[in-house]
Amino acid sequence: MMFGDTRPIAGRHVLALVVAFFATVSAVNAVMIWLALQSFPGMVNGDAYREGLEYNRTLEAREAQRALGWQVAVDVTGDGRARRIEATFADRSGAPLGGLAVTANLVRPVARGIDRTVALREAGPGVYRAEAEFPVPGHWRLELEARREAASWRMERELWLN
Repeated sequence: MMFGDTRPIAGRHVLALVVAFFATVSAVNAVMIWLALQSFPGMVNGDAYREGLEYNRTLEAREAQRALGWQVAVDVTGDGRARRIEATFADRSGAPLGGLAVTANLVRPVARGIDRTVALREAGPGVYRAEAEFPVPGHWRLELEARREAASWRMERELWLN
């Protein structure tokens, strides 16, 4: 019965309602799948197998880095495409670390071809800076690496830029 109508609901009406319901659900699911695939194609990593095999070396490098005792503060400032990357390095006692070779890899995990590498220059005792351009907003990974003689230090930070 519908809003005062005295006719009974027939089987064909129920069938039409069930078919319309599942057609609507299927259409919405198809649109959601299409939008998901268009907005996030997935991670780009052509060497995942080899990275997995080198896991023990990664653990050894992390332990050597911990033994250095370096204290590092990283800041990314600015608006739009142009950003300033600043890293402050200090030793275990808090004294500034000078004479480092510091590089920043700016990696876009969901797209190929727009990654950047920037060298940070020493701007003061233990302070390293660089201006970097991010061609598109969104998700980026900052991979910072510092070297001095045999000592090596590395970190990664996820960035979400507007």
